[in-house]
Amino acid sequence: MHKYMIGYGVWNKQDMVGWLLEGIGAYAPEVSCVHFVFDSCVDASEANFDIMYSQLIKNVARTAHVHITKWASKEPLHEIGIHDAIMHHFMNETDCDVLIVPQDDQRICDPILLRMEGMLGHFGSRIGLIGGRDGYFEGLSKIVGSVWSESVLTERLQPGVWCERPFLNSGPLIYTRDMITKVGYHDRQFEHWYAWDDYCMRCRDAGLTSAVVGTGIRHIKFGRAPNTTYYTDGSGDRDRARFRSKWGKKAW
Repeated sequence: MHKYMIGYGVWNKQDMVGWLLEGIGAYAPEVSCVHFVFDSCVDASEANFDIMYSQLIKNVARTAHVHITKWASKEPLHEIGIHDAIMHHFMNETDCDVLIVPQDDQRICDPILLRMEGMLGHFGSRIGLIGGRDGYFEGLSKIVGSVWSESVLTERLQPGVWCERPFLNSGPLIYTRDMITKVGYHDRQFEHWYAWDDYCMRCRDAGLTSAVVGTGIRHIKFGRAPNTTYYTDGSGDRDRARFRSKWGKKAW
């Protein structure tokens, strides 16, 4: 079996941290490393993690082996920066083979690591970026995804069932060590959007095949958390312009 790391980036989700930790402890006991990045949090997210992680993940013999770490940023990272920070930790501080990065409102509720093994064995070193939510062709066409996805899908994938797609939605995203070695890290010039499409383009240029795999995730928000400005700050237009500038006729 491959050696796995789960990485969460948390932005002011003090009421949800324990819920996320419980999902790891209940459904991913085989995980080797867990790393939380607290993105310029001003609430009790990090403090709640410190109080809860031992009981929710390491309280039984079957998970005593799990290595749990954290890091807190002072400046905002946003989702792309969170992924980069977790990827660097994965590559430089662990010997894990596979990294799974859900979003901070996504609780694992199915044996996600065991579901990955068949897909990874099938593709081997050919695998590019893996999505655990949605996958699509150019321009968001022919979208397939996990049964829990709220996207309008042409096919819903049960946990562990995979389908090749050249482009992926974030949350969760799955990276292999071999792929990061070949493709590198995200383009931090993107603010919030199109970074995943850009990364999938780079995977394709490296001769790798990206795909989406069905996952078991509970995707909800609850408790106290500030509202994001992602949808109103003009970043969508700026990131799309960068995507088109980089990829020309290959972009949309």
